[in-house]
Amino acid sequence: MKYLLYCVFANPGPRRPKTLLGVGRQPVFLVEKDGLSAAVSRIPSADLPPAISRILAYEKVIESLHRRRAVIPLRYGSAFETPSQILEFLEERGQQYQALLRE
Repeated sequence: MKYLLYCVFANPGPRRPKTLLGVGRQPVFLVEKDGLSAAVSRIPSADLPPAISRILAYEKVIESLHRRRAVIPLRYGSAFETPSQILEFLEERGQQYQALLRE
């Protein structure tokens, strides 16, 4: 299994987004680091190649979160092996993402 990253946004604090189902009807959860949240779901490696149904499900998650807040969408296929790699990704790009979200 891999972890599919949908988008990044400012940490919602105590107000959590409603439960969403992502690609493969997997629940979407948040990985948080330094005031940023990444919307993520698990995905089998075999389900990672793009297909219309997967891309539409991916887009639906991003649109749902964007209705409530500013998001930085990622390209379909942005996948990581472990949640700790997502934390490293947020740490590496955190300042850039914070600046984009302030704009």
